[in-house]
Amino acid sequence: MVAAFFAVPLGAPVGIMLAASGFSFREAFNDSSLRVGALVQAATALWSYAQLYRALRSYSPEQLKLYKRFGLVIMRWIVLVIATYFIIEILPPSEPVLVILVVVYIAGSIVAEIAPDRFLRAMPGGEGGWEVPDKSSKAHTKAVPTSREEDGRGQR
Repeated sequence: MVAAFFAVPLGAPVGIMLAASGFSFREAFNDSSLRVGALVQAATALWSYAQLYRALRSYSPEQLKLYKRFGLVIMRWIVLVIATYFIIEILPPSEPVLVILVVVYIAGSIVAEIAPDRFLRAMPGGEGGWEVPDKSSKAHTKAVPTSREEDGRGQR
C-alpha cells in the first residue's frame, strides 16, 4: 500500500517523459540487455530484502537507522522528479533527455552513498530530522553494523 502511494507521484513524471519520447514497452522487452539488467536489479533487491529481514531479527529499526535509509531512497527519487519537471520546461522529451535523467539519478545515488548525512541535510527539513532516538534501554545497545562495514558474518 505504501509503495502504491509513493509510486504514482514519483513515477508519473518518468512515465510522462517515456510516453512523450516515443518509448515502446514492446521494443524494451525485446532488448536482452534491459531484461538482464531488470533481472539483476530484481535479484539484488531480493538479496537486500533478505539481508534486512535477517538484520531486523537481531536489531531494532532505530538501531538500523531505517528512517535514514528510507529518507535516502525517497530523496534520490525527489531529486529525479525535480530534475524531470525542470527539464520538461526547457527541453522537449527525447532520448537525450532520458539519458540526462539517468545521469541525474546516478549522481544522486553517488552523493547519497558518499555523503548521506550531507545529502539529507541539504534537503528541506533535513537538519537532524532523520535521526530517531533509540527507545531501547542502555542494556540493549549492541554495536550495529553500518552499510560500510561488515557485521561479523562476512556480510554487509
